[in-house]
Amino acid sequence: MCRYGQGIVHGILEEFEAHGLRGLVVWLPMMDGDSAESARLEWKTFANRSAIHAWDTERHLGELYQKTLD
Repeated sequence: MCRYGQGIVHGILEEFEAHGLRGLVVWLPMMDGDSAESARLEWKTFANRSAIHAWDTERHLGELYQKTLD
């Protein structure tokens, strides 16, 4: 599931890269085995340079987005 979402975000950033679109990709621990290290390994496969990656151990940003987007 995460790789599916990663592919969608990567595709959007690639499509609009020439327009200066930048993205923030926040990795959250959602499944057993998710860690900062596993997130780092995944974001290394994310070849788009217009994305900034972050790890949210406590899922704070995810919770804020959930509240905002309802």
